[in-house]
Amino acid sequence: TQFFYIWTVNWRLIPEHIFLNRYFHLSLLLIHILILFYVCRYQWLKNIKKFNELLNYHHNYILSDDTIITFMFYSNFIGICFCRSLHYQFYIWYYHMLYHLFWSTNSKDIVNLLILGLIESSWNTYPSTFSSSLMLHICHGYILIKLLCSLTIQTNMKKNEKKVK
Repeated sequence: TQFFYIWTVNWRLIPEHIFLNRYFHLSLLLIHILILFYVCRYQWLKNIKKFNELLNYHHNYILSDDTIITFMFYSNFIGICFCRSLHYQFYIWYYHMLYHLFWSTNSKDIVNLLILGLIESSWNTYPSTFSSSLMLHICHGYILIKLLCSLTIQTNMKKNEKKVK
């Protein structure tokens, strides 16, 4: 499926012929998969010390609601960072998770609010421009780096004392 360059918010900073190039699409997909693999291997599985038990006896352990939502938001955000085209309607789709992700890291509140304001500004520029697209990538990159470097997911795995029938 081809996306229309006119609607893209995140890739306005590159020429249209690159935006439509199949190798560009494949490189985004490859980077997406590699980052997900890295996060899964070195952050998620590292923090779940008894992951094999969790897989084999899932009814014996409980992950906290916060852990589950953080996993979901984090993996979703990685997809947003490397997707082929973000159109204006996608902002509302991931807007609310930005707050949770930011406050899951060790960033200062003032920096979090500044980055959120810059993201808001880049999405409120219509039509998107080179500058608004670049600003969005810088902000997404900052968030992703903070997540990759400083996120400690508290798994809060607890042994379930209830007998499962």
